[in-house]
Amino acid sequence: IYSKCGKKVTNAPFHAEVIELDNVGRCDHSFAYWMARMADDTPDNDVIIFMKDNRDMHQVANWRTLSDMLRITSVQGFACGQILQTRNCHEFVGERKVVAKYSLSTYHKLSGLLLFHSQNYVRNPDTDKDNEFKSKYVNMGEWVNDLKMPFPSSLVQVCYGANFAVEASRIKKHKRDFWQRLEQSLSRGDNIEEGHFAERSWAGLLSKPLTDKEQLAVYFKSTQAVNHHLRCCVNEPYVGILVSDTK
Repeated sequence: IYSKCGKKVTNAPFHAEVIELDNVGRCDHSFAYWMARMADDTPDNDVIIFMKDNRDMHQVANWRTLSDMLRITSVQGFACGQILQTRNCHEFVGERKVVAKYSLSTYHKLSGLLLFHSQNYVRNPDTDKDNEFKSKYVNMGEWVNDLKMPFPSSLVQVCYGANFAVEASRIKKHKRDFWQRLEQSLSRGDNIEEGHFAERSWAGLLSKPLTDKEQLAVYFKSTQAVNHHLRCCVNEPYVGILVSDTK
């Protein structure tokens, strides 16, 4: 049990190990902390489930069941806990406002995703006082380059919501010092921009990369890559996401 609240943990299972950590990096720091210390002899087909401590959802999405996540992970090595829903978005044709339906893919064009930044993010003034939210990076791309983050292809999966399952073999694909660098990056403060970068990185780092043929199939189904905020997605920056028109 990782405890960051500074209080004694009560009602824990008798065999549980309680590890007290500084209150930094939120769930993403906890995930990286665990991955950096995963035992070398962990069986490759063990499935590890990473979850937040609440069911708050900032995207319009549906939850996958735990059984569905385990089933998908047993085949694909990774499963996201959320499924993005079809969105009704307002667009303008000349001066006429129209409503278009878009189906949002889990896949993002990497060149667009790396433009993401959280310049207008508003934190809770009562709980987020200790550190500046904005990082030293202009955008996610600078952060990725600084950490030498090994994204495998130009089309990557993104799992919003910080709830996912992954096989141990996928974590082992990256060296321990990489997970240590990620953990360190997320230690700057509590609610920080780097955490939003990490949220958009987990699936790309841990899921199986698409083959060239699979990438072409995904591109063929998609009608555009969004390099700006969809108008219907207020406060939900899906930069680089692939979308398709829904008729």
